[in-house]
Amino acid sequence: MDGCHAEYIRIPFADTPSVLYKIPDGLSEEDVILTPDMLATAWFGLENAEVKPGQTVAVIGVGPVGMSVCLLAKKVFGAGKVIAVDVLQYRLDLLLKEGLADVVINSSSEEVIPIIMKESGGLGVDATIETPGYESTMAMAVSATRPSGIVSTIAVFAEPLVKIPMVEMIIKNQKLKMGIHQSPGVEDMLEMIKEGKLDARFMLTHKAPLNEIEKGYEIFGNHQDGCVKWLITPYEK
Repeated sequence: MDGCHAEYIRIPFADTPSVLYKIPDGLSEEDVILTPDMLATAWFGLENAEVKPGQTVAVIGVGPVGMSVCLLAKKVFGAGKVIAVDVLQYRLDLLLKEGLADVVINSSSEEVIPIIMKESGGLGVDATIETPGYESTMAMAVSATRPSGIVSTIAVFAEPLVKIPMVEMIIKNQKLKMGIHQSPGVEDMLEMIKEGKLDARFMLTHKAPLNEIEKGYEIFGNHQDGCVKWLITPYEK
């Protein structure tokens, strides 16, 4: 919905099941705030990638959505090895600190594909989840994925036309999956959060009221101060 950055918002069909979810007793807004968007998008991408326990998964782009992919790949889908790729070292360092990535690659200073091949026995990963939606990252995802593997993109592409190395995908007999999620796994994740099995709060690095939203966008959008996610609290008079 448009207009959520406001003091109040009207939600059509609010009484319809799956439009709103009740926060479980004992949990705060901060405990669950990332569930319906970041985590549900990640769940959708992992389901599309058909990730199975023990598999090796690459995550290309680890902003808040990519970090959510790493979190769920480890804590819910049982991935045996998670390889995280990004251009910002502080994001990669945070994933290592939280134990949500086994291997991290800074693509601004390292050769991504040779490292992934080494970490996957020379064949490529079982599945790659791509989050930025650029030609370069889509090509990287295809090259990183093994023959008969799956490339799952959960990006909203900035351009309507993006070149994808289709011949390579055909030769490698890969699958490509994409789309917009319909809130998969939300109820399951709320229960996991309540039981202490899932915790995404490490991504809430910054918090300020609605009054400071422009400052928040500047810091978040320009990757300043180690910001992963800027939590907006109600307007303060």
